[in-house]
Amino acid sequence: MLCPTSPHLALLALLSVAGAVGQGEPCPSKMNLIKDRLQVNCSGQGLSVVPLALPRNTGILLLSTNRLELILSHNALEVLPTLQGLPALTRLTLAHNNISELLPGAFRDVGKLTELNLRGNQLRTLPEEAFEGLAGLKDLDLSDNALEELPQGLLAGLELNTLWLSG
Repeated sequence: MLCPTSPHLALLALLSVAGAVGQGEPCPSKMNLIKDRLQVNCSGQGLSVVPLALPRNTGILLLSTNRLELILSHNALEVLPTLQGLPALTRLTLAHNNISELLPGAFRDVGKLTELNLRGNQLRTLPEEAFEGLAGLKDLDLSDNALEELPQGLLAGLELNTLWLSG
């Protein structure tokens, strides 16, 4: 068996340190006494992905003030969840749920959205004001819904790059 030389040991040491630094500090956790669940706080860590090394019994995960998109696909949601408190959200995926209705101005509180994916829901009609306040929206996916027509003013004020309506 070959024994690594000093330069190899130094390189291995640097790689292990670089890997540790790249992972960031572990997220602090504590029991949430009100909800009786382990709460892990990964807020403000500049994350672009959810950390993989979370405790198995995590019941509440705090991810505010990071660089994450919100993916709520495949959750059997029937109603659009309240989107307050997410003023910097730019990407929202609600694909493959059971959402059948959008309220006028449903996305007003997430005015910085650039991508919105509503693919594979149960939408039959949309209110004319559904996307009101989303002047920066560039990509909108309404594919695989039960839409029969779009209201005439639905896309007024939008400068979309992509509009998906297949299926």
